[in-house]
Amino acid sequence: EPRLSELVTLFRRVSEQHGSLDPDLSSLLERAPPLGTLTDLIAHALGLPPAFKQGLLAETRVDRRADILVEILQQIADRHSSGSQGLRPFPPPFSTN
Repeated sequence: EPRLSELVTLFRRVSEQHGSLDPDLSSLLERAPPLGTLTDLIAHALGLPPAFKQGLLAETRVDRRADILVEILQQIADRHSSGSQGLRPFPPPFSTN
């Protein structure tokens, strides 16, 4: 699906801009999880505020969650390329759970 591919590509790009991507998470991305699972993983990895994450989980349309995350990832990528500082380490360490 194009949306899944776009989300993975943007997430990898942002991850590379902020350091390296956790090997476990990278391996999971290569297996192309379902779009709903992918949106949940990326929302977690981005370290978004809990209220925002809850809002994403409340969105019943997976394609809308993916669109929101694409917008966020694009903003992060744009901020990085413009030289903005103050971002948290990205992505945070992948959970062993």
